[in-house]
Amino acid sequence: MNVVGIQPADGRYAEMMLEFLQGIPYSVVNVPFDATNLKMEFEKLGIKCAMVKPDVIEGIQFIRNLFATNRMHIHEDCKNVRQGLVTYVWDPKTAGKTNEKPLKKDDHDMDAMRYSINEVEDKRPIVSSVGYW
Repeated sequence: MNVVGIQPADGRYAEMMLEFLQGIPYSVVNVPFDATNLKMEFEKLGIKCAMVKPDVIEGIQFIRNLFATNRMHIHEDCKNVRQGLVTYVWDPKTAGKTNEKPLKKDDHDMDAMRYSINEVEDKRPIVSSVGYW
């Protein structure tokens, strides 16, 4: 049982991911660049994974361009992602500076979207049930 607001340990999180992936065809699970222990836990269970590049600004700019050129759409059923897009903001401490970055608060959906889109090989167009780019 998960308690809202409490992150499971990496081993338990890996077990939950394995349960989630049962019957779902996938090639690789993207893992944040700073989550090496989580990657090890995934690999112990046979989950193929890749570390995601840490260039947040490049990823945000790429996604921004996809929306601006009408090449990316978020399905109406993806309420958390749609809400995340509305509430994703720049950290006021870095606003207007050369090291500008997003505020690290309730950004998991945005990170996941950025990770998955930026790791698609050769940035080839894909079609899925939640949209396209």
